[in-house]
Amino acid sequence: MNPTFRLRAALVAGLLVLLAACGPGVGGTGTGAVPDPGNSGLQFFGATPQNVCLGPLATALGCAAVVGSDPPTAQTPRHFATGCAVASFSGDAVELDALCSGWFFSGRWGLGADGIGRYHGLVGPDPVQPPTHPATLEVQVQGADLLLTLLAADGQVLMGPLLLSPVPGAP
Repeated sequence: MNPTFRLRAALVAGLLVLLAACGPGVGGTGTGAVPDPGNSGLQFFGATPQNVCLGPLATALGCAAVVGSDPPTAQTPRHFATGCAVASFSGDAVELDALCSGWFFSGRWGLGADGIGRYHGLVGPDPVQPPTHPATLEVQVQGADLLLTLLAADGQVLMGPLLLSPVPGAP
């Protein structure tokens, strides 16, 4: 195994462990109600929620084949990372912690008014505080990797394009 790959994998694993430490109990609204950034983003952009497994990311996210009339679903969360970002995909949702550029994005897959599938959600500077600014995340499949571009509501590029590689196993 390539020593660079091992070092990269160890760094990613360490980052994922640190991110897991920021689990339930931090942040929130103080009312007991936790807003769903994905739904807020979909509403802001006038996007229609869609099953991510019916789109171009199905294979990369490990979507199960259609059985009978059941829609395909992502089997387990999938994680992708580079030295500067970690993305966790679970069902139709994604969380991206863009460590080097200082952004945290949380969103849901949907079709925009332009008919293009992307993640619509909210972005903020800190994964501990709930994100508050509408943003979209464009994702393209590049072999086994994903190319991510994070865009503000006005189309300004906040991060990317950045190539993330799959991280085997759960964090």
